[in-house]
Amino acid sequence: EADEEVVGKSWFNVLSYPTATFVLETLKQTAPGQLEAAGKLTLKGRTRDIKAPLKLSPRGVLTGNFVIRRADYGIGDGLWSKFDVVANDVTVNLSLSLK
Repeated sequence: EADEEVVGKSWFNVLSYPTATFVLETLKQTAPGQLEAAGKLTLKGRTRDIKAPLKLSPRGVLTGNFVIRRADYGIGDGLWSKFDVVANDVTVNLSLSLK
């Protein structure tokens, strides 16, 4: 049921917004093996600036995370707009294998 709910209009509305995008604007080294990515994340037609600290492993795996506020993107409308059941702050974890 949850899988069906999140694709609907109140959550991600995949019929109207089938893709999410991140456009990288800058990538800078902050320390050995550590980077900061900055760019624009678009979800449900709303774009916000994002910065994410990243770590690069010796095996070429890039990992990191950042927090978005789901209300900024209109995720969880209607009955789900309150934050007592589903938090506003959502951590996005990423892992990319660079080959």
